[in-house]
Amino acid sequence: MPFSNFVGLNPVTPPALNCVSVADAKAHIRVFHDADDSVIAGHLWTAMLACEDRTKRAFMPQTWQLVLSQWPGRTPALGPEISQDPQAYWRWNHFEVPKPPLVSVVSFQYFDTMYNPYNMTQVGPPPLPAPNTGPGNYILQTYSEPGEIQLPFAGIWPTTVLIPGAAIVLVYNCGFSAFAGQMDVDEDGVCTPAGSPSNTFDPSIVGTWITITDQAGNAGSYNIAGWSSPAQMQLQVQTPNPLTFPGSSYSYTGNSVWMPIRQAILLIAAHYYENREPIVTGRNETAIEVPAMHDALLAPYAIFRS
Repeated sequence: MPFSNFVGLNPVTPPALNCVSVADAKAHIRVFHDADDSVIAGHLWTAMLACEDRTKRAFMPQTWQLVLSQWPGRTPALGPEISQDPQAYWRWNHFEVPKPPLVSVVSFQYFDTMYNPYNMTQVGPPPLPAPNTGPGNYILQTYSEPGEIQLPFAGIWPTTVLIPGAAIVLVYNCGFSAFAGQMDVDEDGVCTPAGSPSNTFDPSIVGTWITITDQAGNAGSYNIAGWSSPAQMQLQVQTPNPLTFPGSSYSYTGNSVWMPIRQAILLIAAHYYENREPIVTGRNETAIEVPAMHDALLAPYAIFRS
């Protein structure tokens, strides 16, 4: 296209937690002391950001701002002109929102030449995110990747003459689900919710790692081997066990980021920790490049649009 309406994509609220915990990484690297916890945490953040950039995704819950200069199909020359070509209409009745998975819209505004703000209002039936009551002028489409902002049937983009530059501002939430709460664990690794109010276990957590912390601050990484109901799940208990079971009111954190992505983050962070340079020198002094095994793990999840 000779003209792009893209102006910028800016972080608003970063993720509060990494999708791979320090406990996960220490179990993988086989580190049994706490002296390097901050170093490992830094490697994990670098690895997660690198994998997000590679896949063009958002992993943990976060908020971004997308800025456009014109509505889709418009240029400064066309201005508010509306195309009568049906094919052109279907091409320009939506725009993609970067960094899937798209979750919800925080705000959606555009500005006229006097910099007066106008709000766009969401509509759409469930299971799309809850719509506002009454008429609206856009649909939040979260099924595709990337997600999209779409016009309602026969709708058009506003015809207000826009201020040059940053004229349209969309602030939105994205990222996979994250979980946190308290649990009781019996001697066999069967978990039940604890705390007040009592939380429940999401089925998307099965097969993933969670980090459990006891009341003394000791943490361990565990695989969820089975999910029986929102009130019960089974841990894969390891030997030696970093925590003592049974235990009550243990805190836990987890997320639904796909395991191959989390494994790729682990591999990168482990490489950063074990090898302080990108080239490893063997005993025979021959330089050996560390293979980028994470590429094969990330490739199926990369977004090639937006």
